[in-house]
Amino acid sequence: MSKRQRGSIPPFTRVEHDTKQQSAYRQIRDAMMTGGFRPGQRVSIRAVAGAMGISAMPVREAMWRLEAQGALVLLPERAFAVPGLNKGALQELRDVRLALEGLATERAAENLEPGELDRISDIREQMDDAARAEEHRAYLNLNQAFHFAIYAGAKSPLLTDMIESLWLRISPYLNLIFDDKGHRKRSSDDHRKAEEALLERDGEAARRAIESDISGGLEDLFSRLPETAPDPGGGGEWTGGDSA
Repeated sequence: MSKRQRGSIPPFTRVEHDTKQQSAYRQIRDAMMTGGFRPGQRVSIRAVAGAMGISAMPVREAMWRLEAQGALVLLPERAFAVPGLNKGALQELRDVRLALEGLATERAAENLEPGELDRISDIREQMDDAARAEEHRAYLNLNQAFHFAIYAGAKSPLLTDMIESLWLRISPYLNLIFDDKGHRKRSSDDHRKAEEALLERDGEAARRAIESDISGGLEDLFSRLPETAPDPGGGGEWTGGDSA
């Protein structure tokens, strides 16, 4: 498997005129939530706009929106970068994720339709396949899809929006632990337990499995973090191509 070039850019699709700002926001947001960025990475407005085939303005507006959500930081030269988080900030994110994602999972156990449960099972199986093949980007995409397929079952748009804002901040760090086979094995076990509990409509057990996945991921991440948070803008620049 080829590694993504450090500082490179995920693939984007061209944007139609009437949806420029919203589509630009959605594509950048989705890339952030599926491992398209790394902590401290500088994001080039010009490179993103060029990849989407649009002017810089809608991309800049999309990045301002993400900056307001805490997913990007504005650098002094009016460029953007993925923020670096210290261990205290990551622990705080974990605690809030445990509360919100645990609640969403518990509610989902009561509300998921049979077709939604089938989709969760399908995604979980695809994740295992991607992990075995060491397909980095596919795995991270499926990981996000698995979790949010569960959270959607809570039938609470507000709760889902709040969880999404947390994932925008934590997802760049998932790149750091993908190649840890021990992490992938533990995460796969937790996902399987969550799936089984949801099929049994056991909300408490499903919640415990998701909370174990979140907590275990942070423990694995801490073993790989430097003592100081990455300097925003010091992690390379997005200049084109796929960054995974």
